[in-house]
Order: sequence, then structure tokens, then C-alpha cells
Amino acid sequence: MSIALRRSRLSSLALVALTALSSACAYQRPFSFREEFASAERAQRLGRSLDAARAFDRAAATTARPLDRDEAIYRAGQSYRRSGDVDTALARFEWLATRGDDAARRTRGELESVRIYFDRGQWDRAEQVAIEVAARQPAMGAGRRAIELALIEADTRDPTFAATERFAARAWARLSRTELAATLDVELARRRHRAGRHRDAITLYERALTWRYPNNPRWDDASLELARLHEEAGRYAEALAVIDRALSMREQLVLIPGSAVRPRFPELALERGRVYEALGDPARAADAYHAVYADFRDSILRDDALEHESRVRRAAGEVARGCAVDAQLAREFPCTRRGRAALERARTCGAIASSEVVRCAEREDRRSRRGAAADDPPAEPASTP
Repeated sequence: MSIALRRSRLSSLALVALTALSSACAYQRPFSFREEFASAERAQRLGRSLDAARAFDRAAATTARPLDRDEAIYRAGQSYRRSGDVDTALARFEWLATRGDDAARRTRGELESVRIYFDRGQWDRAEQVAIEVAARQPAMGAGRRAIELALIEADTRDPTFAATERFAARAWARLSRTELAATLDVELARRRHRAGRHRDAITLYERALTWRYPNNPRWDDASLELARLHEEAGRYAEALAVIDRALSMREQLVLIPGSAVRPRFPELALERGRVYEALGDPARAADAYHAVYADFRDSILRDDALEHESRVRRAAGEVARGCAVDAQLAREFPCTRRGRAALERARTCGAIASSEVVRCAEREDRRSRRGAAADDPPAEPASTP
């Protein structure tokens, strides 16, 4: 038996012994858990990882509450790993994964075990555990993190993406009926795109979009990246069809309580304007850019959209409308680079009079605060008896 395996088994036996005594110890000294846990955190702050790990172990052995015990064991595993004792760390995480009572910490233990398996080159075991986590929690962040971690590790060990392809096929066999199937498709499509396999990438993006929004967490990613692939190939009509289908879901669901906006919907709407420009339709392009400003009130792309609208209208000969858009951009977004540039254009074309003051309130507020701080008298030194 190897020394590492012997150490791991001894560590596991020690942990079992500690936890077996937890109930009795907890009732003999009710404040022991708090004392040991606080001691462990102090050692952790001082960089004494091994002392912290041992104190977390003691804390786990002095409580009858499963939640507190599991948290202490998880923190002990982290501290053992920081101290360089990976075998004992793995024993703690594996104990949590198989015997922990708290579901969240049990999943954390599994994810940490996956990371250690990858670090040790135990690829098959790491991937299998990652898939099990994802299959058990496909709609939760832990499932997505497990899959993404495995994909990143596969990319790292094989830049040709062969290992990634093998893992994706293995995961697909287990996850094809869950919403994580769309995540697998999108991530694999990105890698095929980078490898120059554009037709394969398009096939995967289209398969990802068979999961309809809002049950598909990658609806916006797949739609935007598929549209851009079509644009790269000059297939503008296909790109526009993908964008319109994606955004139509938002329009259908806008009356349902809660948010119907995926993070990349504003980008999709902005891309619609770019496609119309490529098609040589400046009127529709300008309207599409204005729709980004009007429909996505919380988006950081609203000033970008107005700048594009102004540019397109001016290029199409609608100088007056372009000037009006510049004035709107300057007044509503005076603190942005685009707002400042629009102010200069609006003054040049007379949409904003030279006498009108357009200031960045945030900048003025910062200046006033700095001025007030500079005017404050220096604090008197404290007198000593």
C-alpha cells in the first residue's frame, strides 16, 4: 500500500472517530464549537493553515448540529489543502460528498474533490463525479460549474479539443434530457468555431436552440453566436431570422411577472441593427438601434445604440434627425465618452445652443466632495495626559 493511500485512510479514520464523538462532546461543553471555530478562523487569518485545519477538525467533533459539523469539515478540507496536505483535504471532501447531511456542503465537497482529482491526473474519476453533480442538479449553479470545470480542464490538457470532445460525448449521454444539454452544446460549439469547424458549430448552436426559452439558460448565447457565424459567412437573412426568433421570446413573455430579459438580449437587438446595415437598409438599421435604447431601460448599451443611430441617420442624409439624436445622447448620457462626443456634434449642428449647460452630475458631485474635503481643517492631534 502506498504511503499516500495509507495517510489518506488514516486521515479518514481519524475524521470518523472525531465525528463519532461529536454528540457527547457537544453536550459536555456547549460552547466548544464556537471557541474552536473562532480559534480556527484566527489561525486562518494569520496564515497558519495547518493549525486552522486542526482547529476546524476539533470544532466538527464538538457539535451535534449537522450543519455546523459539515461547515467545519469543509473549512478543514480547505485549510489542509492550503497547508499542502492534499491527502487529508481530499479525505475531508470525500467524507462530505458521501456522508454529509447538508446538501449544499455535500455538493461543495464533491466539487472540491473534482478539482483535486484533476490536479492528480485522475481524469476519468473527476469527470464522472462532475457529471453526477450535474445530473443531480441540472438547474442549479453547481451543476453548471461542474460541467464548466470539466470542460476547462479538458481544454487545458489537450489544446486540440479531443479530450473536450470525449468528455462532451460522455456528459451528453447522461444530460441530454436536461437543460444542461444546451450548455454542453454551446460550449462545444464555441470550441469547434475556434478550431475552424464552422458547419459543426452551427449544427450544435441549432441543437442548443431546440430547448425553448425560458427553460434554456443559453438561449441568448446560442442565438447571438449563431447569428454572428451567419454574418461572418455573409448569410445576413439567416442571421436576421435567428435574431428575430430569439427576441420574439422576450416579446411573448414580457407580460409574465419577473424578468423576461436574458443578459445578452440587448446585444442581440444591437446586432439586428448591424445586420440591417450590412443589408444596405439604413432606415431599418436606425430604427433597430433606437429600439435598443427604448426597449432595454437597464442596459449599458443604450448610449452605444444612440450613437449608432445618429451615425446611420447622418450617413443616410437625415442630418436633422441625426442632430436630434445627438442632443438626446448628450443630455441623457453626459458622463460617457459617447455623450461628450455627441455634445460637440450637437453644438456644431445647432441642436444644443452654445449657452445651454450640459454637465455630468456625477463628475460635479465628485468634484464638490473633493473640494469640501480639501476645505476641511486638519484634525487636531489627540492630547495625551
